[in-house]
Amino acid sequence: MEDKSFELIEKLYTEMQKGFNNLGAEIKEVRQEVVKTNIYIEQKIEPKLSVLFDGNTQTNDKLDRIENTVNSLVEKVENQELEIKVVRNIKAVK
Repeated sequence: MEDKSFELIEKLYTEMQKGFNNLGAEIKEVRQEVVKTNIYIEQKIEPKLSVLFDGNTQTNDKLDRIENTVNSLVEKVENQELEIKVVRNIKAVK
């Protein structure tokens, strides 16, 4: 009876060792994939993100300049409308 118990324990131990070895190999594969993924991100994706950020910054700068120009034009139009009203009032009085 003790021999069967010992054989069973030995068999379980052997199977567990195989499982641990397989698990170790899988962990090694996952680590390699993580390294590959990190390299891909650093070499392919980060430069593209940098370019997108630069483009976005340039676009925002252009929009700010356009907004300032539009605001300036709106102010000029408002001043001209006021001047036109004054001239019309002067003509109406004469």
